[in-house]
Amino acid sequence: MNYSTLIIAKNQNINKEIQNNLREDNIERLIPVAKERFSNMQNIFGLLIHTQAMRPRFYEGDIAIIERTKEVKTGDIIMVTIGKENACIRELVTTTDGWVLNPFTPMTPPTFYSWEEIESKNIRLIGKVIESIVKF
Repeated sequence: MNYSTLIIAKNQNINKEIQNNLREDNIERLIPVAKERFSNMQNIFGLLIHTQAMRPRFYEGDIAIIERTKEVKTGDIIMVTIGKENACIRELVTTTDGWVLNPFTPMTPPTFYSWEEIESKNIRLIGKVIESIVKF
């Protein structure tokens, strides 16, 4: 079996570098994966979750596997950056007027962004979560 390397990012402060490659100082670890597992490894990376804010979907220590893509739909779990903030992972609901980003914790309300706000607030889609590695 042929293997490729999955790069796991240390933190969600990856606004600018994600468009190219992750900087070496933001690499948590490398994980070997079978090349057949993902069709396009150059567009796949992992993000180590360092917060409890995404419970119950993700827990601290889990790894979200993200595919860089611009093709998303309602129900996808996506990674976005909002302005200069760290990247966040949310469930997406698309409407004719914009996006609703649903957090996973019930204590945080969903946030609606109109198409104009998506542009003016510099909301950037990084990609969608296609898998997760869960820590027990």
